[in-house]
Amino acid sequence: MATRVFLVFIPLLVACQLKTVQGSVLECQTTGKFPHPEDCGKYVVCLQDGPVGQFTAKEGYCFGFPYSPTERRCVSHDQQPDCFTKGLRNSLSVPHLNFLCNNGRTQGCFHCKLPYFCINNSAYVSQCDEYEACSEHVFGSPLCLPYSYNTDVCFCNKTGLMPDYYNDTYYMFCIANANQSHVTSYIYACPEGKTFSSTSNNCEESKPPVTPETPSCDGSTATRVNPNDCSYFYTCLPDNTVRTSSCGVDKYFFEKNGTCVPKCSVITHSNDEY
Repeated sequence: MATRVFLVFIPLLVACQLKTVQGSVLECQTTGKFPHPEDCGKYVVCLQDGPVGQFTAKEGYCFGFPYSPTERRCVSHDQQPDCFTKGLRNSLSVPHLNFLCNNGRTQGCFHCKLPYFCINNSAYVSQCDEYEACSEHVFGSPLCLPYSYNTDVCFCNKTGLMPDYYNDTYYMFCIANANQSHVTSYIYACPEGKTFSSTSNNCEESKPPVTPETPSCDGSTATRVNPNDCSYFYTCLPDNTVRTSSCGVDKYFFEKNGTCVPKCSVITHSNDEY
């Protein structure tokens, strides 16, 4: 039987090009993710709400860590030594997810309801409510956003079971009205050793992935996309060994900035563009 994943709602984001008005009320002037004007340990996400020019602002928290405007994510105090956060929140460190911080990864969506960020190789998570889903790229970093901002990921356009875009060991139960203007979804986990099949709408025994052939390193040390399958990348180490890694389902390695991204076009001769 599938396991229901119960989520603790953490009020998240929705913000501005951003000013503070009377009573410290945040007022957005455009969509985006911005540093909080009064607390370096927070950020603000502005989303359009209704007609053009109307926005909703919500605060996001770094759980006691600073927010970096340049990296657009929560970072360690060593990276922002001048930031003294105004208040500590309970940091949701999840040690069994620390593997997500391997290979230099700093943030992402573990599944459609769970964005994470990494501090000193430890994973910290926030959790989306039933009206939101995790999106890695709308504002350049993983956030819980309404379904109107998630048309190409965590797709939930009808009532029923839907695959999880980021993690095939999970799936969603979606409830949508006739015109998809109101969507509710809940996340479930497949039993251990099984993945969700969108063909059968069931959790099935996992099939081991076929790892593509890894090209020769030719004596160099670097991390490169595998031209035989761009969802894989490989690292040539100084001791002449090779480590192969995968970005997972429907994600591909972008060599130019060393991250996994959705979708993939033709690899150029320089292996720099997708």
